[in-house]
Amino acid sequence: PHQEIVDLYHECLPALPRVAVWNEKRQGYLRVSWNQVADDIKKETGEFTKEDGLNWWRKYFIFVSKSKFLTGQVTSKNGRQFVADLEFLVKSGNLIKVSEYKYHRED
Repeated sequence: PHQEIVDLYHECLPALPRVAVWNEKRQGYLRVSWNQVADDIKKETGEFTKEDGLNWWRKYFIFVSKSKFLTGQVTSKNGRQFVADLEFLVKSGNLIKVSEYKYHRED
């Protein structure tokens, strides 16, 4: 449910860059991550529904909102700020890193 996830991203992370184009490449990233989440939920509960998936993504985006780094509130040594966008957040490798608290350190 691509559009529903895009809508959740905008709802939960209104300060992050808005999605203007949701092309095949980005859809592919989300498809891979959606399937990963579905597999993980199935392993835990034995079943998976679309609602389970959307609830997971809502919680994920709320979790992202608590990261000063991902939301551009941290200035690097070179004076620049990183701000995550939906493409970054749905890429499988980044999703794992975010979920493992790699971007929630408050140094």
